[in-house]
Amino acid sequence: MHSMDLIENYIALWIAIENGFTVETAFHVLDLVLENKKISPKVRRVLDEKDVDDMIKFKDEMHLTCTEIGMMYGISESEVYRKIRNCRAERTEGQLCL
Repeated sequence: MHSMDLIENYIALWIAIENGFTVETAFHVLDLVLENKKISPKVRRVLDEKDVDDMIKFKDEMHLTCTEIGMMYGISESEVYRKIRNCRAERTEGQLCL
């Protein structure tokens, strides 16, 4: 592994720990910084169907609250609730969750 890659990994780890971000979000923030792009105070990432599936598992199987799940993904508790509710509704209609 190149030493610069190792440094970037440590910086992303620090960003994740310091801000309570997921690893993916921390790397996204680091990429924005390295590209000299402006970072909004609340960095959001696009959630895919797997993320929403994981949210449902955290809620149903691990009994985490929407607040706790939101902290893991960097979104609000109402956003978690809405994503889970919409996904369940779409699945009853036979559609994919997004």
